[in-house]
Amino acid sequence: MRDFFELRKELKEEVFGTFHIKIEGIKNPEKVDIAYERATQYTFGALMGDDDIEQDGEPEFLTPTSNILQVRADKTEEKNIKSFLNRRNALAKQTQKMMKKGAKVLSNKEIEKLYEKRADHFYVTAVLMKMANPNTAPKYTIQKFVKESINEDIAYHKKAIAHHKQYAHSHDTERMNHDNDDEHDNDHANAEDAHNDAANHHQKAHDAAKKHGTNSSQYKTAAKAAHTASKDAHDSHVDFETISRKHPSKNLTIKRTH
Repeated sequence: MRDFFELRKELKEEVFGTFHIKIEGIKNPEKVDIAYERATQYTFGALMGDDDIEQDGEPEFLTPTSNILQVRADKTEEKNIKSFLNRRNALAKQTQKMMKKGAKVLSNKEIEKLYEKRADHFYVTAVLMKMANPNTAPKYTIQKFVKESINEDIAYHKKAIAHHKQYAHSHDTERMNHDNDDEHDNDHANAEDAHNDAANHHQKAHDAAKKHGTNSSQYKTAAKAAHTASKDAHDSHVDFETISRKHPSKNLTIKRTH
């Protein structure tokens, strides 16, 4: 059975992508999220799932120290995500008031008791870790939505794989047809290897796009390597003497997809 999100991405590519959720007022929210899960068995992403927000995989922070949480989902989930964040902001403000008794901030032991009450437990965890200020409530907002062009990029990588495999085969054929010149043989062997390497890198980029999406760090790393490998393969070109083949740049325009 085909994966639901794979089908959605194919049929409605223009509305699928990544929401960047900004968490203000909490330092190192990824570290807080780990501690939050230990304390409550929940993560921030799990809270969103419980709110019936359909996500493709687990949300992940942009970098280990970033305050941006990446949520892969359909653009139609924007209304649901905004509603969820608005309610979290209201709960965070209520929680901030619960942390004080008059002008005095409660002790850590008293703040821990908020886990037993209706409160923003993510914020509670951050305060206990000294990653948030008990006098200022955090704020959760959608920073932006980044559309994925997954179909277009996958099509490009498929084309690049076929292109490089074809040129690798052509260089091998040239070597077989012209076997009395060591320099000629070495030049075409190197070109063959370069095209095979490029084909392998484009296959990895293709697979990363399908598995993780084109906004993921896994895809961007693989796509960058594929881009470099394609340039190296085209730069390694040597003219054919026994078969008719154009320069590879005439058959594939190298694209920067990362």
